[in-house]
Amino acid sequence: MVFLGAVDGELDNDRPTRSELARWIRVLRPDVLLGHDPWKRYRLHPDHRAAGFLVCDALVAARDPHFFPEHGVAHHRPDALLLFEADEPDHTESVEARHVDAKIAALESHRSQHESTMFISPSGQPDAERARFHNEVRTAVAVGDGTAVERFRLMPTDR
Repeated sequence: MVFLGAVDGELDNDRPTRSELARWIRVLRPDVLLGHDPWKRYRLHPDHRAAGFLVCDALVAARDPHFFPEHGVAHHRPDALLLFEADEPDHTESVEARHVDAKIAALESHRSQHESTMFISPSGQPDAERARFHNEVRTAVAVGDGTAVERFRLMPTDR
């Protein structure tokens, strides 16, 4: 996991941030990118909107050699862009219990989000609040045909 050092609440889809994210896409060469759906109706959180547009714009920059040639890193086109929290998901990915546990651990690593997003308060009942949060994450994983899946909007990476 790479953190770009953006201040919570101040993320912008500006050229320097887009360049840095495109560089990391080129360096890490992922098969799949994940991001917030920036077109989600009524999305209030400015960081989530910015992050969604940022990943879309950085993907385009990373795949095309004429964007940011100063990186000195070969361009890279991921196979897929999966947008989460989409109003109109059109793709599912099967997940196992261990994947859900890894997702919860990753979310909990963002300590700045404990109170504001996960509602886990150090002065409240952290164990009960953490259990509620874990249950919410597990509930968000839809179950169909006995298989746990997460839903996404699959975006083509060639347009």
